[in-house]
This record gives sequence, C-alpha cells and structure tokens, in this order.
Amino acid sequence: MMCRNSVKDSIRTSLKGHAKLIDENTVEVKTGNGIDRYRADHIIIASGSETVITGIPGSKYALTSGEFYSMDPEVRDIPGSIAIIGGGYIGLETGSLPSLMEVQGYGYRDAGQRT
Repeated sequence: MMCRNSVKDSIRTSLKGHAKLIDENTVEVKTGNGIDRYRADHIIIASGSETVITGIPGSKYALTSGEFYSMDPEVRDIPGSIAIIGGGYIGLETGSLPSLMEVQGYGYRDAGQRT
C-alpha cells in the first residue's frame, strides 16, 4: 500500500477561475483566458473566500474577521453588543464568541448575490 504525505504530491493541474461541474468527471473553468473543460477521476474545487466590507451605514467602524481575531487580548473596552455580518462559516464561528465575553451578539446575513 502506498501513502502520500500531502495532497500536493497528487495535484496534476491547479487553476484559478470560476468553476462549474458539468458531470461527475468534468469541470468547466472560466478564467481570464477563456473557458476550458477538464476531465478527471477526482476533482477538487477549493472555493476559498475573501473578506468584503459592505457599504452599509457605519461600515467605517467595522472590523474584518482577521482584524477581530488579531486584536490585543488585553483590550478592556468591550462593547455591550456586537453585530456579526455574514452567514458563512467564519461569521457563524465568530458569532459564538460574544457570549463567552458576556456580550450580546447579533448575526446578519448579507442578502447580496455572490457569483
């Protein structure tokens, strides 16, 4: 039996673009160079994510999740309530923290369409 130490050892093609599964063995990828189709026994789509500060009123006071998690742990000015904007996994994880700090947390999902 052969074991690989990392997924990197088995990657044959890595692409960046908008992907669409055509069938169980075909993916279509739209990049800046056009649209290509690829066939494989196994396809991994690593979608990732990117932080976006929306244009809602007061957004100039907002922190991204990266900024929130890198705050000085000795911060003493903890607010009485926190609004978490974003219904993805990071928003949900971050939304669980206010209760640990005895802060009222409110979660909001961005209704904007993402492509």
